[in-house]
Amino acid sequence: MPEKPVLFGEPVTSLGGPADPVVRPVGTAQLDHACETGVVIGRGGGGIRPAVALARRHPGA
Repeated sequence: MPEKPVLFGEPVTSLGGPADPVVRPVGTAQLDHACETGVVIGRGGGGIRPAVALARRHPGA
């Protein structure tokens, strides 16, 4: 475990689906795992119209 967090950017081209192959760039000796989690806390909101969505967001967002 590193002493400080390791930060790195992920360009849009790094996105892949669950069945997509993992492509290792030329010259790369090791691939690492990554995990991302998102949590939304607030009112429920399935099927919100786009015109209403911005009005429902948190004031500080």
